[in-house]
Amino acid sequence: MKYLCFTFLGCLCLLQMQAQTTIKAMSFNIRLDAASDGENRWELRKNRVSGLMQYHEPDFIGTQEVLHHQLMYLDSSLSNYSYIGVGRDDGKTQGEYSCIFYNTDKYIPVNQSTFWLAPKSDSVSMGWDAVCNRVCTYGLFKNKKTKQLVWVFNTHFDHVGKTARIESAKLILQKIKV
Repeated sequence: MKYLCFTFLGCLCLLQMQAQTTIKAMSFNIRLDAASDGENRWELRKNRVSGLMQYHEPDFIGTQEVLHHQLMYLDSSLSNYSYIGVGRDDGKTQGEYSCIFYNTDKYIPVNQSTFWLAPKSDSVSMGWDAVCNRVCTYGLFKNKKTKQLVWVFNTHFDHVGKTARIESAKLILQKIKV
């Protein structure tokens, strides 16, 4: 692979774990809601998307390309899950989310945040040669039963900017090391 491709599973960091615990993670680019998708448009696939997530029962689901109305649908249809994350275009509800769903029966969030994949990462901004804003959502979760902690990072790299992908990977690694 010529460039770094960090997705949810590539950024799942199991830190502060003291005993072997199996964590089931899923990465899912649900694709934004585009009418041009025809028979694959959101309205026709949303039940299959949520059904697949429920079927596999992961502890964590890192999602990409999620618009706010898609997030609201998933949040209401996924039993025993909640999410962390914000829209990339305003830090609230605008633009795509790279949110993390977590199994509320097993985990509680201890700390959470989102940063932009850009030199100015603490607020809405576009990085390097990217063609749109990109974010990384992360959280520290506590296992309700074992009390063990796990860090989970989720992102969606720019599809055009080669420099943006490389610098985004460096930024994420820098955040993980802190």
